Amino acid sequence: MVNRAKRVSMAGVLAWAAAMLAAPAVLGGCTLAGGMIESYRQKSTRPVPAEYVGLSGKSIAVVVSADRSIEADFPGLTSTLIERINQRLIDNASPSHYFQGRELVHYLTNNPQLLFRPRSELAQDLGVQRLIVIELQEFRLNDPGNQYLWDGVAVGRVSVVEADGPLPDDYAFVRRIAVTFPDQKGIGPEQYGRDVVSSALLVRFIDRASWPFYEHQEPYYPKY
Repeated sequence: MVNRAKRVSMAGVLAWAAAMLAAPAVLGGCTLAGGMIESYRQKSTRPVPAEYVGLSGKSIAVVVSADRSIEADFPGLTSTLIERINQRLIDNASPSHYFQGRELVHYLTNNPQLLFRPRSELAQDLGVQRLIVIELQEFRLNDPGNQYLWDGVAVGRVSVVEADGPLPDDYAFVRRIAVTFPDQKGIGPEQYGRDVVSSALLVRFIDRASWPFYEHQEPYYPKY
């Protein structure tokens, strides 16, 4: 009986020792798996659903307004925004009818008074059911107090007018946009030229102004 008890006790000790030896391997495996998942997330993207799906099956037009000082510093910026955001929505938001970008820019350029009319009337003038309004409030490459380092900022608002809805003078969707570039401080013309900074800032603003209207891919840890 004594020998049997000793054997049972010894078996328990051995089982406990084996479990203790295996624990670091299990924990190490969990750590390794967690590290692999984190590495994957840092290099990959995830799907993000649309915030507003009301462009699908509707006729659309994009208009952009900006302060004259912005247009003076960046000639043609509003036209570029109209063309590129308009094309993004054509390609991804499934509208039924739309203007081609250059056609829309040409029409608005030759009828500048339209931008000062109520949004519902502008939508009617353009003959569309959905008017996407981009108000560019700030677009700069430097901090006003430091012209030697890049500190790009683009701020604005994207809104939607539902011209065929019960409240055509109210915005059915509103989203504020604010993006920056570069991501690091202390970057100057020696690292990035002016065109690089303005182009990167423009791309980021276009992304954020377009993404609310269709499912898209974003990094797990977005920079903007």
